[in-house]
Amino acid sequence: MKERYPDAIIFFRMGDFYETFYDDAKVVARELNITLTSRDKAKTPLAGIPYHALDTYLSRMIKKGYRVAICEQIEDPKKAKGVVKRDVVRVVTPGTVLEDSILESGSNNYLMVISQEWNRYGLAFVDVSTGEFLTTEIHGNEAEQRALSEMARFSPSEIIVPEDAAESNILREAKQRGVLITRHSAYAFTKEKAKDTLKRHFSVLSLEGLGLEGNDLAISACGAALDYLFRTQKSSLDYIDTIKPYRIDDYLVLDSATIRNLELLKNIRDGGKEGSLIGVIDRTVTPMGSRLLKSWLLRPLVDQGQINTRLDAIE
Repeated sequence: MKERYPDAIIFFRMGDFYETFYDDAKVVARELNITLTSRDKAKTPLAGIPYHALDTYLSRMIKKGYRVAICEQIEDPKKAKGVVKRDVVRVVTPGTVLEDSILESGSNNYLMVISQEWNRYGLAFVDVSTGEFLTTEIHGNEAEQRALSEMARFSPSEIIVPEDAAESNILREAKQRGVLITRHSAYAFTKEKAKDTLKRHFSVLSLEGLGLEGNDLAISACGAALDYLFRTQKSSLDYIDTIKPYRIDDYLVLDSATIRNLELLKNIRDGGKEGSLIGVIDRTVTPMGSRLLKSWLLRPLVDQGQINTRLDAIE
Protein backbone atom coordinates (compact mmCIF):
# COMPACT_ATOMS: atom_id res chain seq x y z
CA MET A 1 0.00 0.00 0.00
CA LYS A 2 2.83 2.35 0.85
CA GLU A 3 4.50 1.67 -2.49
CA ARG A 4 1.26 2.65 -4.27
CA TYR A 5 0.74 5.75 -2.13
CA PRO A 6 4.23 6.88 -1.08
CA ASP A 7 3.19 10.48 -0.35
CA ALA A 8 0.28 9.55 1.93
CA ILE A 9 -0.01 8.35 5.51
CA ILE A 10 -1.58 4.86 5.38
CA PHE A 11 -4.40 4.29 7.89
CA PHE A 12 -4.57 0.46 7.79
CA ARG A 13 -7.71 -1.10 9.28
CA MET A 14 -6.99 -3.86 11.81
CA GLY A 15 -10.07 -4.88 13.76
CA ASP A 16 -11.29 -1.94 15.84
CA PHE A 17 -8.26 0.23 15.02
CA TYR A 18 -6.55 2.00 12.15
CA GLU A 19 -2.87 1.22 12.49
CA THR A 20 0.09 3.08 10.99
CA PHE A 21 3.56 1.57 10.54
CA TYR A 22 7.24 2.54 10.35
CA ASP A 23 7.84 6.21 9.46
CA ASP A 24 4.08 6.81 9.14
CA ALA A 25 3.67 5.68 12.75
CA LYS A 26 6.38 8.08 13.94
CA VAL A 27 4.69 10.97 12.14
CA VAL A 28 1.25 10.08 13.48
CA ALA A 29 2.50 9.61 17.04
CA ARG A 30 4.19 13.02 16.91
CA GLU A 31 1.36 14.94 15.24
CA LEU A 32 -1.50 13.36 17.18
CA ASN A 33 0.38 13.08 20.47
CA ILE A 34 -0.32 9.36 20.83
CA THR A 35 1.90 6.52 22.01
CA LEU A 36 4.37 4.91 19.63
CA THR A 37 4.41 1.13 20.20
CA SER A 38 5.69 -2.10 18.59
CA ARG A 39 4.39 -5.66 18.48
CA ASP A 40 7.02 -7.87 16.91
CA LYS A 41 10.59 -8.94 17.55
CA ALA A 42 11.79 -6.49 14.90
CA LYS A 43 10.28 -3.68 16.98
CA THR A 44 8.31 -2.33 14.01
CA PRO A 45 7.00 1.13 15.03
CA LEU A 46 3.19 1.22 15.33
CA ALA A 47 0.68 3.92 16.18
CA GLY A 48 -3.06 3.27 16.10
CA ILE A 49 -6.35 5.10 16.57
CA PRO A 50 -9.85 3.70 17.32
CA TYR A 51 -11.89 3.32 14.10
CA HIS A 52 -14.88 5.12 15.65
CA ALA A 53 -12.72 8.20 16.29
CA LEU A 54 -11.43 8.41 12.71
CA ASP A 55 -13.01 11.79 11.89
CA THR A 56 -11.42 13.46 14.91
CA TYR A 57 -7.89 12.27 14.15
CA LEU A 58 -8.32 12.60 10.37
CA SER A 59 -9.29 16.24 10.84
CA ARG A 60 -6.10 16.94 12.78
CA MET A 61 -3.91 15.28 10.16
CA ILE A 62 -5.59 17.07 7.24
CA LYS A 63 -5.39 20.47 8.95
CA LYS A 64 -1.66 19.90 9.36
CA GLY A 65 -1.38 19.42 5.59
CA TYR A 66 -1.04 15.62 5.37
CA ARG A 67 -2.59 13.24 2.84
CA VAL A 68 -4.20 10.15 4.37
CA ALA A 69 -4.99 6.92 2.49
CA ILE A 70 -7.81 4.97 4.17
CA CYS A 71 -7.18 1.24 3.80
CA GLU A 72 -10.23 -0.88 4.66
CA GLN A 73 -11.05 -4.58 4.83
CA ILE A 74 -12.82 -5.46 1.57
CA GLU A 75 -13.99 -8.97 2.44
CA ASP A 76 -15.79 -10.62 5.34
CA PRO A 77 -13.19 -11.74 7.93
CA LYS A 78 -15.33 -14.83 8.67
CA LYS A 79 -15.08 -15.97 5.04
CA ALA A 80 -11.47 -14.96 4.45
CA LYS A 81 -8.75 -17.55 4.00
CA GLY A 82 -5.61 -16.26 5.66
CA VAL A 83 -5.07 -12.52 5.80
CA VAL A 84 -8.23 -10.49 5.17
CA LYS A 85 -8.00 -8.58 1.88
CA ARG A 86 -7.67 -4.84 2.18
CA ASP A 87 -7.46 -1.95 -0.24
CA VAL A 88 -7.32 1.83 -0.24
CA VAL A 89 -10.90 3.02 -0.57
CA ARG A 90 -10.15 6.74 -0.50
CA VAL A 91 -7.29 9.22 -0.26
CA VAL A 92 -8.20 12.23 1.85
CA THR A 93 -6.35 15.49 1.21
CA PRO A 94 -7.03 19.09 2.29
CA GLY A 95 -8.76 19.75 -1.05
CA THR A 96 -10.89 16.58 -1.13
CA VAL A 97 -12.43 16.54 2.34
CA LEU A 98 -16.07 15.46 2.55
CA GLU A 99 -16.54 15.07 6.31
CA ASP A 100 -18.83 17.70 7.87
CA SER A 101 -16.80 17.47 11.07
CA ILE A 102 -13.74 18.77 9.20
CA LEU A 103 -15.33 21.28 6.83
CA GLU A 104 -16.21 24.79 7.95
CA SER A 105 -19.97 25.23 7.62
CA GLY A 106 -20.88 28.04 5.24
CA SER A 107 -17.47 28.10 3.54
CA ASN A 108 -16.30 26.49 0.34
CA ASN A 109 -13.32 24.13 0.35
CA TYR A 110 -11.73 24.55 -3.07
CA LEU A 111 -9.24 22.39 -4.90
CA MET A 112 -7.36 24.58 -7.40
CA VAL A 113 -5.73 23.19 -10.54
CA ILE A 114 -3.25 25.24 -12.59
CA SER A 115 -2.27 24.61 -16.21
CA GLN A 116 0.30 27.07 -17.60
CA GLU A 117 2.01 27.91 -20.88
CA TRP A 118 4.29 30.93 -20.72
CA ASN A 119 2.08 33.87 -19.65
CA ARG A 120 -1.19 31.98 -20.20
CA TYR A 121 -3.04 30.18 -17.42
CA GLY A 122 -5.91 27.75 -17.25
CA LEU A 123 -7.47 27.57 -13.78
CA ALA A 124 -10.02 25.13 -12.42
CA PHE A 125 -11.69 25.27 -9.00
CA VAL A 126 -13.62 22.32 -7.61
CA ASP A 127 -15.46 22.04 -4.30
CA VAL A 128 -15.84 18.28 -3.84
CA SER A 129 -18.28 18.74 -0.95
CA THR A 130 -20.78 20.72 -3.05
CA GLY A 131 -20.00 19.68 -6.65
CA GLU A 132 -19.23 23.26 -7.74
CA PHE A 133 -16.83 23.31 -10.70
CA LEU A 134 -15.53 26.61 -12.14
CA THR A 135 -12.90 27.38 -14.74
CA THR A 136 -11.29 30.32 -16.53
CA GLU A 137 -8.37 31.23 -18.77
CA ILE A 138 -6.08 34.20 -18.19
CA HIS A 139 -3.85 35.71 -20.88
CA GLY A 140 -1.69 38.81 -21.19
CA ASN A 141 1.12 40.63 -19.43
CA GLU A 142 -0.68 40.68 -16.06
CA ALA A 143 -1.73 37.03 -16.24
CA GLU A 144 0.37 35.89 -13.29
CA GLN A 145 -0.87 38.71 -11.06
CA ARG A 146 -4.46 37.95 -12.02
CA ALA A 147 -3.92 34.26 -11.32
CA LEU A 148 -2.57 35.23 -7.89
CA SER A 149 -5.70 37.32 -7.31
CA GLU A 150 -7.91 34.35 -8.22
CA MET A 151 -6.01 32.20 -5.76
CA ALA A 152 -6.57 34.82 -3.05
CA ARG A 153 -10.24 35.09 -3.93
CA PHE A 154 -10.99 31.35 -3.88
CA SER A 155 -8.55 30.61 -1.03
CA PRO A 156 -7.97 26.94 -2.01
CA SER A 157 -6.78 24.42 0.57
CA GLU A 158 -4.86 22.43 -2.05
CA ILE A 159 -3.31 23.25 -5.45
CA ILE A 160 -2.64 20.70 -8.17
CA VAL A 161 0.10 21.29 -10.77
CA PRO A 162 1.83 18.99 -13.29
CA GLU A 163 4.63 16.91 -11.81
CA ASP A 164 7.15 18.73 -14.01
CA ALA A 165 5.91 22.26 -13.25
CA ALA A 166 8.61 24.79 -12.42
CA GLU A 167 8.61 26.75 -9.18
CA SER A 168 6.65 29.99 -9.57
CA ASN A 169 5.49 33.05 -7.64
CA ILE A 170 2.04 31.48 -7.35
CA LEU A 171 3.40 28.32 -5.73
CA ARG A 172 5.69 30.29 -3.44
CA GLU A 173 2.77 32.46 -2.35
CA ALA A 174 0.62 29.37 -1.81
CA LYS A 175 3.26 27.73 0.38
CA GLN A 176 3.50 30.88 2.49
CA ARG A 177 -0.25 30.63 3.03
CA GLY A 178 0.09 27.00 4.13
CA VAL A 179 -1.64 25.58 1.04
CA LEU A 180 -0.76 21.99 0.16
CA ILE A 181 0.94 21.75 -3.27
CA THR A 182 0.35 18.41 -5.00
CA ARG A 183 2.20 17.41 -8.16
CA HIS A 184 0.04 15.23 -10.39
CA SER A 185 0.72 13.23 -13.56
CA ALA A 186 1.76 15.54 -16.42
CA TYR A 187 -0.05 13.19 -18.80
CA ALA A 188 -3.38 14.06 -17.14
CA PHE A 189 -2.81 17.69 -18.20
CA THR A 190 -2.24 16.92 -21.88
CA LYS A 191 -4.92 18.19 -24.23
CA GLU A 192 -5.99 14.79 -25.58
CA LYS A 193 -6.05 13.06 -22.19
CA ALA A 194 -7.92 15.96 -20.56
CA LYS A 195 -10.49 16.04 -23.39
CA ASP A 196 -11.03 12.30 -23.07
CA THR A 197 -11.46 12.56 -19.29
CA LEU A 198 -14.04 15.33 -19.64
CA LYS A 199 -15.99 13.61 -22.42
CA ARG A 200 -16.19 10.35 -20.48
CA HIS A 201 -17.26 12.01 -17.24
CA PHE A 202 -19.94 14.24 -18.76
CA SER A 203 -20.96 11.66 -21.40
CA VAL A 204 -20.60 14.09 -24.32
CA LEU A 205 -19.09 13.83 -27.79
CA SER A 206 -17.93 17.47 -27.86
CA LEU A 207 -16.84 20.00 -25.24
CA GLU A 208 -18.73 22.78 -27.01
CA GLY A 209 -21.80 22.27 -24.83
CA LEU A 210 -19.64 22.73 -21.73
CA GLY A 211 -18.38 26.08 -23.02
CA LEU A 212 -14.79 24.85 -23.20
CA GLU A 213 -14.21 24.34 -26.92
CA GLY A 214 -11.08 26.24 -27.99
CA ASN A 215 -9.95 26.93 -24.42
CA ASP A 216 -7.11 24.42 -24.31
CA LEU A 217 -5.62 25.48 -20.97
CA ALA A 218 -9.02 25.46 -19.24
CA ILE A 219 -9.61 21.99 -20.72
CA SER A 220 -6.22 20.89 -19.41
CA ALA A 221 -6.93 22.14 -15.88
CA CYS A 222 -10.47 20.70 -15.77
CA GLY A 223 -9.42 17.31 -17.13
CA ALA A 224 -6.55 17.07 -14.65
CA ALA A 225 -8.90 18.05 -11.81
CA LEU A 226 -11.27 15.19 -12.61
CA ASP A 227 -8.38 12.73 -13.10
CA TYR A 228 -7.02 13.65 -9.66
CA LEU A 229 -10.45 13.21 -8.07
CA PHE A 230 -10.97 9.83 -9.74
CA ARG A 231 -7.66 8.65 -8.30
CA THR A 232 -8.31 9.91 -4.76
CA GLN A 233 -12.05 9.47 -4.26
CA LYS A 234 -12.45 6.03 -5.87
CA SER A 235 -16.22 6.54 -5.93
CA SER A 236 -18.84 8.07 -8.20
CA LEU A 237 -18.45 11.75 -9.05
CA ASP A 238 -21.80 11.91 -10.87
CA TYR A 239 -22.93 14.80 -8.66
CA ILE A 240 -20.29 16.97 -10.36
CA ASP A 241 -22.55 17.39 -13.37
CA THR A 242 -21.58 20.72 -14.89
CA ILE A 243 -18.68 23.14 -15.38
CA LYS A 244 -19.19 26.89 -15.15
CA PRO A 245 -16.68 28.80 -17.29
CA TYR A 246 -16.29 32.44 -16.28
CA ARG A 247 -14.37 35.47 -17.51
CA ILE A 248 -12.07 37.42 -15.19
CA ASP A 249 -13.32 40.67 -16.72
CA ASP A 250 -16.88 39.93 -15.55
CA TYR A 251 -15.82 40.79 -12.00
CA LEU A 252 -13.82 43.42 -10.16
CA VAL A 253 -10.38 41.99 -9.46
CA LEU A 254 -9.54 41.98 -5.75
CA ASP A 255 -5.99 41.04 -4.80
CA SER A 256 -4.99 39.42 -1.52
CA ALA A 257 -3.91 42.74 0.04
CA THR A 258 -7.29 44.32 -0.74
CA ILE A 259 -9.23 41.36 0.67
CA ARG A 260 -7.10 41.44 3.81
CA ASN A 261 -7.00 45.22 4.36
CA LEU A 262 -10.73 45.68 3.75
CA GLU A 263 -11.32 42.83 6.23
CA LEU A 264 -13.87 41.27 3.91
CA LEU A 265 -13.76 37.80 5.47
CA LYS A 266 -11.38 38.07 8.43
CA ASN A 267 -10.43 40.86 10.80
CA ILE A 268 -6.81 41.99 10.88
CA ARG A 269 -6.64 41.79 14.67
CA ASP A 270 -6.77 38.00 15.15
CA GLY A 271 -7.90 36.60 11.80
CA GLY A 272 -11.37 35.83 13.13
CA LYS A 273 -14.75 36.50 11.50
CA GLU A 274 -15.97 38.94 14.17
CA GLY A 275 -15.72 42.54 12.95
CA SER A 276 -15.16 41.57 9.32
CA LEU A 277 -17.59 42.69 6.63
CA ILE A 278 -19.00 39.17 6.21
CA GLY A 279 -19.36 38.92 10.00
CA VAL A 280 -21.48 42.08 10.02
CA ILE A 281 -23.76 41.44 7.04
CA ASP A 282 -24.12 37.64 6.97
CA ARG A 283 -27.70 36.93 8.06
CA THR A 284 -28.11 33.88 5.86
CA VAL A 285 -29.85 30.85 7.38
CA THR A 286 -28.21 28.03 5.35
CA PRO A 287 -24.61 27.07 4.58
CA MET A 288 -25.44 27.43 0.86
CA GLY A 289 -26.61 31.01 1.38
CA SER A 290 -23.47 31.87 3.35
CA ARG A 291 -21.25 30.46 0.59
CA LEU A 292 -23.12 32.45 -2.06
CA LEU A 293 -22.83 35.69 -0.09
CA LYS A 294 -19.07 35.21 0.31
CA SER A 295 -18.79 34.53 -3.42
CA TRP A 296 -20.61 37.78 -4.22
CA LEU A 297 -18.37 39.75 -1.85
CA LEU A 298 -15.17 38.38 -3.33
CA ARG A 299 -16.34 38.66 -6.95
CA PRO A 300 -18.09 42.05 -7.28
CA LEU A 301 -20.01 42.48 -10.54
CA VAL A 302 -18.88 45.18 -12.96
CA ASP A 303 -21.69 44.96 -15.54
CA GLN A 304 -24.38 47.56 -14.79
CA GLY A 305 -27.17 45.38 -16.18
CA GLN A 306 -26.20 42.42 -13.97
CA ILE A 307 -25.85 44.69 -10.94
CA ASN A 308 -29.34 46.12 -11.44
CA THR A 309 -30.79 42.64 -11.99
CA ARG A 310 -29.32 41.52 -8.66
CA LEU A 311 -30.58 44.66 -6.90
CA ASP A 312 -34.07 44.16 -8.39
CA ALA A 313 -34.13 40.59 -7.14
CA ILE A 314 -33.08 41.65 -3.64
CA GLU A 315 -35.69 44.45 -3.63
